[in-house]
Amino acid sequence: MKLKWRVSPKPSGRYRGFDVRGWPDADFTDGNTAASIECSEEYYPSIAKSGEHSELTIRVAAWGYDKKPGGSAFTWLTLKKRAKTLKEAKELAAAFFDKYPEFTHKEV
Repeated sequence: MKLKWRVSPKPSGRYRGFDVRGWPDADFTDGNTAASIECSEEYYPSIAKSGEHSELTIRVAAWGYDKKPGGSAFTWLTLKKRAKTLKEAKELAAAFFDKYPEFTHKEV
């Protein structure tokens, strides 16, 4: 499964000291939400490359998981396995959608 990853923009402006830069999010090729990586620490490219951060939590957007009428478009699911590196986290998210293609967005 091909996912397009992006990092939230670096905080800027007058009150940038109060903002925290988020870890990468992924979209499917059609632009719909696919996955998100979370960590207890703020994202800095240098610590992401070196791996000097706590474990990463992977959340995936399961499209069609909520079958109730009037339910949301997708439901966030948290994977049990945690990742030690950013590369591993991205691979786990892609592996989830490869194993469970029924949770991908229908247009993908």
